[in-house]
Amino acid sequence: MTTRRELLIGGSALAASAAVGRVGAATTGFSDKDYQRAIVIDGLGGLDDPYSPDDATVLDPRAVADLRTSGLTMSHYTISAVGNGADTWEQTIVAIAKTDRFIADNPETVIKVSTTDDIRRAKREGKMLGRKRIIVDREKIRAMHAAGGSVRQIAAKTGVSKSLVANVLKEQVRGTQP
Repeated sequence: MTTRRELLIGGSALAASAAVGRVGAATTGFSDKDYQRAIVIDGLGGLDDPYSPDDATVLDPRAVADLRTSGLTMSHYTISAVGNGADTWEQTIVAIAKTDRFIADNPETVIKVSTTDDIRRAKREGKMLGRKRIIVDREKIRAMHAAGGSVRQIAAKTGVSKSLVANVLKEQVRGTQP
């Protein structure tokens, strides 16, 4: 007699083998032309220029060529400083300014994105882009709430959504914080 455990293991193996077969079939039919039309997003990185000094704001032509060859359409990366030290906020403001300067100094290669239309425009124009990550001052939100501010008031004053304010306040109640 087949046990429930054996049935689940067998069913999982069958589902996994079917999924692997579908993935293999899908990848074999993807041509170079399909790839050129695709929107390729790197959600974990940033732009790298190994040919220039760290403080350079203009991309080296070899780095631009590498980016174009890679087929990457968009790179989303975090520009805020890590941690909650005394000068984290100041470091973040400096990082935002450096990123804005980098984008301004490379208008033929990169653009800042705020909408999906920007992504399509970047693809059409052969440019790279990245969205500036929202910087959230969790301590400021908590302090405003402790002083009697409503979620709606805090959201309006800090420029973030009401749901983000609510999530920050829930972190405080649950004792969790990213």
